[in-house]
Amino acid sequence: LNSESSTLDKNVYLELRKITDDIFVCYDNDDTGYKYMNIMTNAYNIKQIKLIDIYPNLPVKEDLSWYFKHEQKENFYKLTNLIYDYTLQNSL
Repeated sequence: LNSESSTLDKNVYLELRKITDDIFVCYDNDDTGYKYMNIMTNAYNIKQIKLIDIYPNLPVKEDLSWYFKHEQKENFYKLTNLIYDYTLQNSL
């Protein structure tokens, strides 16, 4: 989904569950992003990734678009590794 206001169709959710046990939602690091992550988590029992937990230097209310504007692109690999490690540590 490309926006907090987009909704996850139940059929898409069921198809995803056929191929993976772990589904994560990661929206913007702001009140709206957190609100819609909670809605997704409650509706489908999926896990949240809050960027601020993975990347503590992320300025408040910023998101991945900020990261790509202000960080070197090679740091993307570092971020993906941090997300991977985070998901392993927080799997159900």
